[in-house]
Amino acid sequence: MRRFGGDETGTPPPWTVLTGARNRVLSLDFSPDGTLLAGGCEDDTVRFWDVTARTPAATLVMPPDPARSDYPIHVYEVLFAPDGRTLATGTNGPIPRVHLWDVATRTLTRTLDRRGPVSHPMAFSPDGRTLATDGDGEVLLWNVSTGALVGTVGGDWEAVTALAFSPDGKALAIGDEEGTLRLWERGSGSKPVERKVAEGDVRSVAFTSDGNAVVSGGDRLSLSDRTDATTTPFGTVRTDRVMPGPDGDSIATTGYVDGNPKLLLWSTRTRAVTGEAEISEERLSMPVALSRDWRRLATRGDDNSVRLWPFSLRNPPEYIRTPEPAPTPTS
Repeated sequence: MRRFGGDETGTPPPWTVLTGARNRVLSLDFSPDGTLLAGGCEDDTVRFWDVTARTPAATLVMPPDPARSDYPIHVYEVLFAPDGRTLATGTNGPIPRVHLWDVATRTLTRTLDRRGPVSHPMAFSPDGRTLATDGDGEVLLWNVSTGALVGTVGGDWEAVTALAFSPDGKALAIGDEEGTLRLWERGSGSKPVERKVAEGDVRSVAFTSDGNAVVSGGDRLSLSDRTDATTTPFGTVRTDRVMPGPDGDSIATTGYVDGNPKLLLWSTRTRAVTGEAEISEERLSMPVALSRDWRRLATRGDDNSVRLWPFSLRNPPEYIRTPEPAPTPTS
């Protein structure tokens, strides 16, 4: 497997370095068409990069906290809406906020005030009309056009740590810090169905492309059926991020294998690892993003930079290796 500094013969590394951020990048997301990469920073800025030109495109500056203008603002989450026209940014502060930005004009359009301590998960509904965020032991549902709070779910839960809408927009997956996954069918009038999927916090959730199951990451990887109570663990690796692939079977996860941060490719059909890559020298949780078509991978680099990698599921580049099959036992 190729290491990060190239190999001993001087082969250059496979990534392109994106510069321009003033501080460490904490969050990453590609626009739906893959032309822009947004990076939320350990300051009050979001940096846009032009993916084709591999150059900085713009900088968004978060407004100061009105309660304390001297409070150091960090951007812990960035998320493009499904149509790419809106960017949601999640920041800390005495009152943690979500800011909605017009991507074309780079202007702030709405500010949403969340309640209580938050972990910064966010999810857009597939039609882009609703944004789900965490609150104080609950999920807040916002109208993206007006910025109005239009609903809540929960209220007495542990802190919400992960959110994802189903592809049809009718269900919301909710993970919390105690390892509980809740599946809420919107408009059903029923309470969310609860399942225990981790011993610690649920760090990430994502629906499979057909919407029939939820993949959750934490101290292990699990696959939970949407319609019944079946939950199947299929990985014992700590998983920080779950990203479903466009082929309907593959998912990518980031986590730690033998103490090293890696990106793993899995088949939901066989529940087996199909490829892996070492993506960082860091020992800390790091931001990772895959473009929607899985042609680009972005990770945090050195000295406030971002690394932009080529990526292909069908023809993996050299830094992805497919694990060798286990030897067949002999009688």
